[in-house]
Amino acid sequence: MSKGHLVIVALGCSLICACDERIGKMPEEAWGSALNGLQLRIWTDGSEFCGSDPIILRLCFRNISSKTISIWQSGFWPNSRVQVVDARMKPAKQTPEGVCKGNAFFPGGERSVNYKVALKPGEQYKLEPVDVRGLFELQLGSVYFVEVTYEERQEGGWTGRLISNKIRLEMKSK
Repeated sequence: MSKGHLVIVALGCSLICACDERIGKMPEEAWGSALNGLQLRIWTDGSEFCGSDPIILRLCFRNISSKTISIWQSGFWPNSRVQVVDARMKPAKQTPEGVCKGNAFFPGGERSVNYKVALKPGEQYKLEPVDVRGLFELQLGSVYFVEVTYEERQEGGWTGRLISNKIRLEMKSK
C-alpha cells in the first residue's frame, strides 16, 4: 500500500469516527434568537432521512444572561410546539398523534406535573428527544424545515415566546 492510499484510508476512518461521535450530540451551530436571556436550539443526527427511519429531534435551552433563569418543565407538549413546513412554506400535514400532541400546547394552562429547572448563567438544559416522523406526514423526495416554539406564561419562572433555529430535513427514497 502506498503512502497516498494510507493517508486516504486514515482520513476516511477519522471522518467516520467523527460522524459517529456526533450522533446524539449537539453540533456547534446557530441557536434561535435570544429572548430575556434564554435561547433554544434544535438539531437531528442528520439532514437526510429514508423510508420510515425515525427523525429524532433534540432540543436544548441555554442561559446567556448573567443571572439564574428558571424554566418550567412540564414534559414537552404543554409549552413546546413543533412546526414543519415544506419548501413552499406550506405546513406539513399532521398525523393523528401530531394533532393530539399539538392540542396539548397550552402555555399558561393548568398542568398536573410541573417543576422548575434553574439554569445558571452559561448553563444548558436538554429536553427529551421527539420523533418528528410520528407527528407529521412527510413525503419522500420532499424537503422540510423544522422549528420549535417554547412559550411559557406561568408565573414564577421565565415567561415569553422563544423560537428555535430552523433545520432542514430531506426525505430520500432508499
